[in-house]
Amino acid sequence: MTLVVRHYDGDQLLKTTRLDCTVKDGACDRVVALLPRLSPEPDEACTEIYGGPERLVVEGTLDGDAVSKEVTRTDGCQIARYDLLSEAIKG
Repeated sequence: MTLVVRHYDGDQLLKTTRLDCTVKDGACDRVVALLPRLSPEPDEACTEIYGGPERLVVEGTLDGDAVSKEVTRTDGCQIARYDLLSEAIKG
């Protein structure tokens, strides 16, 4: 299992964080646990608030399957997801 998180400010890549998936209960485990919550719900209603151009992109493999999730700060729901992911990475 390998996961990388790329931090963007708009289109500009600011930082790449490689998650150590060999550490039990580390950032990788926290991010993996969050992955299902990072996708929008079908009938989700979100506040129309813009939080900025920042984006986090998680990519890699999980149990042999490709993983690719992106969260932004374009509305209230995305801001909440961005904050959850950002906190999980920091620990």
